Amino acid sequence: MSVASDSSLTRAAQSLEKEVQEVKATLQTMLEQLQEEEEEEGNELQDDDLMENGTEEEEEEEEVEEEEEEEEEEEDQYFSDSWGI
Repeated sequence: MSVASDSSLTRAAQSLEKEVQEVKATLQTMLEQLQEEEEEEGNELQDDDLMENGTEEEEEEEEVEEEEEEEEEEEDQYFSDSWGI
């Protein structure tokens, strides 16, 4: 090999190394952005889950209250009927 070809290979290798470093930096930046977005989405999902769970608990409480009221009405009706005897 000649000195000229060694020198051009060295420049090509240096150029490729520079491109590789730029690509690595770009990928690292993209990865950090994705991680931030996932973290934000995770927080939003947790908030949504908490809101949904709160709503479900409220609905369950309302159903229990309605059932209790119905039972009380049935009992009241039973006792008021029995007093007429």
